Amino acid sequence: MEVLRDTAKTLYNNYKKSTSNRTKLIDLFIIFNLVLAAIQYFYMKIAGNFPYNAFLAGFFCTLGTATLSSCLRMTIETKKANTSEEKAFIEYMALCLLLYLVVLNYLG
Repeated sequence: MEVLRDTAKTLYNNYKKSTSNRTKLIDLFIIFNLVLAAIQYFYMKIAGNFPYNAFLAGFFCTLGTATLSSCLRMTIETKKANTSEEKAFIEYMALCLLLYLVVLNYLG
């Protein structure tokens, strides 16, 4: 158990030291979206799923945003010569807009 604790502490310290603030903010946003999806799921299990399409729309929206944010994080972290951070962010915003339009269309 001590080895696991030391490994987690080393991993956290390396993450804190070697990760930029921008990437940490993206990671926090991904975690927020995943927690929000879990809250929606457990609320649906407890309270019921009467407007099921509303639950699905909210659930897919949070999971889709988390997925797109993780793709943005991977694009920003990899240093490719043909992709700038501005281009990656514009693509992220366009895809988020498309996701929200699809979710809004699903709601009717």
